[in-house]
Amino acid sequence: MNRAALAAIALALLIPLQADAKQKLYKWVDKNGVTHYSARPPENQKAELISISTGTAVTKQEEPEARTDAEKKPTRKALTPPPPESKKDPEKCAQVRAQLEKLRNFPRIRVEGPSGEKRYLTPDEHQQRLKQAEKQEKEFCD
Repeated sequence: MNRAALAAIALALLIPLQADAKQKLYKWVDKNGVTHYSARPPENQKAELISISTGTAVTKQEEPEARTDAEKKPTRKALTPPPPESKKDPEKCAQVRAQLEKLRNFPRIRVEGPSGEKRYLTPDEHQQRLKQAEKQEKEFCD
């Protein structure tokens, strides 16, 4: 057998057979008790019509006028987001409170700049750091 024929056979075996969503399938049991399935119902014998699931969702559309106002409203409650995680941290709280104590008790605070030079905070910087520390105290402390 040549390679093209082998490839064609392999491809044919790999392609899944898909049933048309509108296709009907019938199931019946013959007089010997053997169950049969077919696209056509048997002659002179009762058969059960089977639904075929193709793996795709099929939705039923309702008539708009058939629904009342109560039915149009969502039946499930809107999900509320979970409460934010508590940021209470005893270690961070202790650091913030120590910083607050220094800022409240000492009007002149010396800081080190990025290049290593030492300087005092300006009154505006002092006030800004005090507000920031108070905000952090609310965030991290009880």
